[in-house]
Amino acid sequence: DGTGWENPRPPYKAVVHVRAQESESGATFFQTKEEEPLTFQFGENAVPEMLEEAIGLMFKGEVAKIYSRKPLESSRLIGAAAGQSGGTQIQLYEVSLLDVIQVRDVIGTKEIMKMRVKDGKGEFPIDCPIMDCHVKIHCIGRLKESGEVFWDTRKDDKGNKGPFCFETGLNVVPEGLEMCIKLMVPEETSIIQCASKYAYDGFKDDGDPIGKEVPPNCDVEWEVTLLEFEKPKNMANLTTSEVVAEGESRKGKANALFKAAKYKMARTKYEQLVKELKSVIETEVTEEEAAEGDAVVRLVVSCTLNLAACAQKLGEHTVALKHCDEVLQLNPDNAKALYRRGQTYIHLSEWDLARKDYQKMGNVNGEMKLEAETNLTRIDRLEKEALKQQKMQFQGFFNR
Repeated sequence: DGTGWENPRPPYKAVVHVRAQESESGATFFQTKEEEPLTFQFGENAVPEMLEEAIGLMFKGEVAKIYSRKPLESSRLIGAAAGQSGGTQIQLYEVSLLDVIQVRDVIGTKEIMKMRVKDGKGEFPIDCPIMDCHVKIHCIGRLKESGEVFWDTRKDDKGNKGPFCFETGLNVVPEGLEMCIKLMVPEETSIIQCASKYAYDGFKDDGDPIGKEVPPNCDVEWEVTLLEFEKPKNMANLTTSEVVAEGESRKGKANALFKAAKYKMARTKYEQLVKELKSVIETEVTEEEAAEGDAVVRLVVSCTLNLAACAQKLGEHTVALKHCDEVLQLNPDNAKALYRRGQTYIHLSEWDLARKDYQKMGNVNGEMKLEAETNLTRIDRLEKEALKQQKMQFQGFFNR
């Protein structure tokens, strides 16, 4: 019997010893050497198809006898039995699955490939830094084509050695690298091959000194060891005041991403924070915590409106509308929600609905009355321009 819970499957690699016989008592026509096991990647037609399917049902360390009623076809790594004629004897393959090398096509396009080369401690995914947190890694970065090293955390320009520490979710390292680190367990080492668009193309604009060493349109390879990570605080285990403090801290980081025009990354942080805060609100609190609980609700409202702002920046106006409606269901007089929804209605050319929101905004919040009047004037102008454009289009149609 083998160990573990994963069977090899595409695009995993398997390391095996194989002995193939023409029959159970027949001649051996293929056998790996003890010191040279066979390594192949699933889905690459490296071994006969039926043999690959059978190995795909095995676990690491398992030894199995595989029988075939008909001779298996020749493949790139294992040839067919010489001179066997179609079919009376049953072929025997004795296989030892020495290792299963985890290979992940992270986004399904083969542009970010992660291959585990050294097992770590823990189980996927419960022991992975999937949630944003502080991580400590060692990393060697190479240009994929030339193999030139452009980054080595074990040796800097001054000859010092030390791991690289950073917080995920803050645009500190390229997207492809961070995606893969979040799928690792402590002490694991993986090789990550990444297309340029998920590596340093565009990333170096953020002033990253490492990215400056990578030419444009250059695919890269990182060899990464996850040394450790700090698990994020579980809000369910915090007091209400601690929840507010932790929530404000995370919101501040998301706000910084928004200001840096990293709207998708900011959205991810807001979404996770809202999800956790809502779970806290649904739990019972003591009377002493009730007042502070209002601060948690205010934090949820603020983050939900920021999600609406992210959606607007990303051109997802129907999503923005949903977030605004969610806040206005809780508080129909929330001026900021009325303002955001009014903006969204303008983008959707819903002029009357936009007017209603800005009129109400000015009525419920005197400080925003001038802002409301400015936007009402703007709506009149935009509606006239839209009608004029529409009229010109119809005239052009009928004049054809």
